Amino acid sequence: IESLQNNHHVIKKELLDFVSSNQEDSSDSFKPFDPKVYARASGNATSQSDSHTINDTQPEWSSIYLYRQGIRQSETCNKYFPRTAHVLETKCPHIMAGKCGFGSVYFSKLKRNTKVKEHCGPTNVRWRCHLPLVVPENSMEGS
Repeated sequence: IESLQNNHHVIKKELLDFVSSNQEDSSDSFKPFDPKVYARASGNATSQSDSHTINDTQPEWSSIYLYRQGIRQSETCNKYFPRTAHVLETKCPHIMAGKCGFGSVYFSKLKRNTKVKEHCGPTNVRWRCHLPLVVPENSMEGS
């Protein structure tokens, strides 16, 4: 965990560079999670800070994988996140490089007013670690 925390700035920069340069409808973009695991935290159709209506058909919780089920997503790692992949593969070698067949590493994105429901995966052999990179200042309002 310490290696990830120490390289927070590197990981965050690559993520922000990706988000700012990538088209939302691109095949390289974030993909939605199963909608059964998240819900709208508020029943409002609009956000107080946004004057536009939130489109309910868009995913509220999405991700882009660097590793999925233990398999390195080489195109994504090499093209968009080479420094992040390097940190994972050199600073966290005990959990990376295909040594954990169930391991996944991904960037996750939640829209405003999204609540992740309590849920579980298919196995207990995973250890989940979250490294917050971008957290809005008022993210705890109404919690």
